[in-house]
Amino acid sequence: MIQAAALQLKLESKKKYVEDLARFTDGLKVDLLVLPPLAGLLFENSREYLNFHQNFSKNGEFVLVPGSFREDSYHSAVIIHRGDVIHIQCQTHLSRRDEKEGLIRGNDLDVVDTPIGKMGILIGNDCFHPQTGRILGLSGADVVACLYSMDGDYNRWLQISGIWQQVQQNQFFAVECAANGVINGRRYSGRSIIHNPIWEGSNGILAEMPEDKEGILVSVLDFEKRNNIKQSYPLFKYLNRELYKKEWGY
Repeated sequence: MIQAAALQLKLESKKKYVEDLARFTDGLKVDLLVLPPLAGLLFENSREYLNFHQNFSKNGEFVLVPGSFREDSYHSAVIIHRGDVIHIQCQTHLSRRDEKEGLIRGNDLDVVDTPIGKMGILIGNDCFHPQTGRILGLSGADVVACLYSMDGDYNRWLQISGIWQQVQQNQFFAVECAANGVINGRRYSGRSIIHNPIWEGSNGILAEMPEDKEGILVSVLDFEKRNNIKQSYPLFKYLNRELYKKEWGY
C-alpha cells in the first residue's frame, strides 16, 4: 500500500503558489504527490518552474508530479524523484482551443518505473480519450497521474466521464489533480479525485475534494485489493491483444 496525495489550490500568482505549496506540504508524509496543472504558467518560463520543483523534491522520499507547463509549444508534465526528472510526457490529444493557441500534440504515451510502481501521465484533453488510458494500461501502468484542466463552471459529470471511466476500463489507480483559479484571464474549476478500480464496498472513488476548497487530498492505494480485482476479472484477457499489438504496438 502507498499513500498518494493531490494538492488542490486556487491558482493566482507565483508568490501564492510557492507559499501554499510550502504551507500545505509541511510535514506531509506521502509516497506520491501530484500538484495542480497549469501552475507552470505562473512562472517566468518552464526552466524556472522545473528547477523550483526539482529543488523542492531533492530531500523528499516521494515521487512528484509537479503539475503541467508549456514548452516549445507542447503542453507537458514530468515525474521527478529526489530532484531528478525521470519521465517527460506531452499532451497527445488537443482540443480546438489548444490548436488555436498553437499547441503541438505529442506522439507517444509511455510509462516509467518508479519507487511506487509503473506510472504514466494524462494531461488535459487526454483524460477524455479512451485510447490513452488503454495504451497506459496495456503498458502495465499501476498508477496514472491525471492533470484535469477545464475552464468555466464546474461540471461533475463531464469530469467523471474522463478518468473515472479510464480507471474502470484499465484497472489502474489514478490520482487526478484539478486546476482551479484564474490563469491568464481564464477561470478553471475542477475537483481533485483519487480513483480506484471498483471493488466490494467501493464506487471507484477513494477520496474527493470539492472544487471550491484548497488543501491536500490523501488516500491509501491498496495494491492487494487491486490485484485481487485483476485476478477475479482479468479484463485484458478478453481483449484482442493481437489487434492491439498490430495497430498500436502494445
